[in-house]
Amino acid sequence: CALKLSSEQVALMLDRLAGSAEEGMVSRWTFLRKFQQFYECQKNIALTNDLVITNSKPIRMLQAEEVIEVLQGPESEKKSGIERIRGRAIRDNSVGWVSLSGNQGSVFLKERPKPFVSCLMDLPLEKNFQTTGEA
Repeated sequence: CALKLSSEQVALMLDRLAGSAEEGMVSRWTFLRKFQQFYECQKNIALTNDLVITNSKPIRMLQAEEVIEVLQGPESEKKSGIERIRGRAIRDNSVGWVSLSGNQGSVFLKERPKPFVSCLMDLPLEKNFQTTGEA
C-alpha cells in the first residue's frame, strides 16, 4: 500500500515531528507514536484472512474491549462498501482483516490511544535476579 503525500503534507509531517525532537533527533518511540493507530473492539467480531468478506475465513473472534493495531487500511470492501482494516491483535499477535462497522450501522471498532503497560509494584525482570540493596 503506497502512501501518496503532497509536498505540503510532507512538510507539515516533518514540522510536527521536529516539534517533538530533541537535539535534531527523533526517537523510534516518538516517531511510531505519531503514526501508529489503534482500535478497541466494541462488540465481538471475527478477525478474517481476507479483505473480501465473502472470500474470507475466520482466524478467530476478537472480544469486546480487545485492542488491535492498524497495519493497513481502512479499505472499502467493493461489494458491501464496508470499511475494513488489516490489523494485529495486541493479545496474541493474530493478524487479519476486521470491519470497522456493519452494513446496518453497528460500530465494531472505535479508535483509541496506543495502549501502554506499566508496572504497579517492584518485580524482577529475571526469575533468579538477586538484589543486595546496594547501589
